[in-house]
Amino acid sequence: KHQEGDNYSFNIMRGKGDYLFHFDVRPKEGIVCLDSIVKTQQWTGSLNLHLEDLFKKLAHANPNGNFHIKIKFAENKMILFVNEMLVEEYIPYAFDLDTATHVVCFVPPGSNENPWKKISLPKPRQILQSFGTYEFKSLSIGDVINFTGHFKKEEDRFDIKIMEDPTSVHLHISIRPLEGVVVLIMNIRDAPERVQEISAAIPDSLAECELFDLFVLVEEKNFRVEFFKDGENENVLLEMKMNHKNEFANARYVSFHDVQSNVWTELNMPDGTTYIREV
Repeated sequence: KHQEGDNYSFNIMRGKGDYLFHFDVRPKEGIVCLDSIVKTQQWTGSLNLHLEDLFKKLAHANPNGNFHIKIKFAENKMILFVNEMLVEEYIPYAFDLDTATHVVCFVPPGSNENPWKKISLPKPRQILQSFGTYEFKSLSIGDVINFTGHFKKEEDRFDIKIMEDPTSVHLHISIRPLEGVVVLIMNIRDAPERVQEISAAIPDSLAECELFDLFVLVEEKNFRVEFFKDGENENVLLEMKMNHKNEFANARYVSFHDVQSNVWTELNMPDGTTYIREV
């Protein structure tokens, strides 16, 4: 469903930086941009089509703003349809189709509503949904970010990232029920020595929570991550610490990812801002 505001995009990817297909809706510019890129190169430009007519079809598809994208994979090209209308017949592959690994639907910062409502894949795998990407002014020592979520024991993983941008992640909290661990990761762009990863076993007391609270406390040298049963914040179920770098103050976004069962329900920021998703 089309929405005004910041950009939102649909991406077919390989790994973290290779885009086989990038469909970027830019409401403020009144365009839709198509492109592809391999992370070691520049955007190809061959798909960098500014389609004002297409944008108008998206924005005015029907009174509700709904639209439908279909991509057909042919032998040496992709064919794009919007609302069952042929839009672009020859979209070359930037890399081998067989090596594409996942689809990412990007939700605009500060949006409480996901413009992407449904996805159908030819070979269904795990579908990661985004609660949203939320922008904040800055982080300081003493700040606390609070998350609330449903613990889903049957799911592969659900994640939260505190980041400067998608390539500079100051704290990535990855909860992996099937592996029985929580993993904390720091991955700063162009600084391999600043990649850290630690893990801890998920205690039974946390796995049995229907709802849990997660607190991230910004300390002088560390991020301290604490898990509690929702509403019982006197008894810490799991505590982990990860050293941060001074650049943590450059973090500007919190990003949620979960699986189809909608894990994350609430975010409380240090400035008092609260975001809630109905589940």
